[in-house]
Amino acid sequence: MKVNIVSISVVSLRTAQYTFQNQVLLDLGNQRQNYERFQLENIHTLPIIGQLPSCQQSLEYCRSMTRRRKARLQFSLPSRSVGMVNDWGTSEDSSILIGEARGIKTSSRNFAVDVLDAILKADIPAAWVLPSSFDEEDVTLKNVMLELIMQIIALNPSVLSNGINPVSARHFKATSTIDDLFTILQRCLRGMGRLFIIIDLILVGKVLQKDSSLEIEEFVGKMYDMTSGSKTILKIIALTWRSDASLSGLSQEISGVTVIATDPGARKVQLMRRPKYKAAFASRNQRLDVKDWKTNDLDTG
Repeated sequence: MKVNIVSISVVSLRTAQYTFQNQVLLDLGNQRQNYERFQLENIHTLPIIGQLPSCQQSLEYCRSMTRRRKARLQFSLPSRSVGMVNDWGTSEDSSILIGEARGIKTSSRNFAVDVLDAILKADIPAAWVLPSSFDEEDVTLKNVMLELIMQIIALNPSVLSNGINPVSARHFKATSTIDDLFTILQRCLRGMGRLFIIIDLILVGKVLQKDSSLEIEEFVGKMYDMTSGSKTILKIIALTWRSDASLSGLSQEISGVTVIATDPGARKVQLMRRPKYKAAFASRNQRLDVKDWKTNDLDTG
């Protein structure tokens, strides 16, 4: 009888310990979430953050513009480009893909919307810098960097609480150069398994024409440097326009970059505008398959 009592007591003690440990972990998790929320609210109160356009606003704007363009002229990504994008998206290395418009300047933006919609539907972490109804003349390079940083923090809020010196409003207040913002961006990637970033270099190029802090090649170079300095698999899609001299040579500037065409080219675009060929081109609808692009969001190693 005593043995049974002792056995019951041991089981009860273990159950109590297990319950207590779970409650402690739950309390710690709640405390961390509350702390992260507090840190994020402090960052949002900064004037430099409060004036940023919404990333959802820019995506909705680009979706709207894409629907209008497709209503006028329907075409799909060239089949060769579809295969290259799918291979690039599944590769287990950090890299840059350049989506180059060749016959229609806005085709790279159509491509960006299609890719983003597929990625977001598959619940794959992504951030982007795209045009919005926000006046482009007011966009600065600092805005571009801050937009990316805030999106990545939303995807990876643990950077606000993990480590000895987690990201906080203090880091934003201390920024004085673009390099400082690249440093914050790099820190925000910690712990992420894979992240897709889509950047409209046509927009960034316009920004840099009036901002002498960087050349477009330097900006892309700094983004590329982040792919080699992080455990995160960083997949960057850069949107360009072949006829823009400042963008067309980027693939030669950086080694290991994948370049795809986002439209069939100027000659075929002219054919597509003719009723005789319009339906034929519109029927060639090949979809991107992003289901294999997904890996664990957070690095558990």
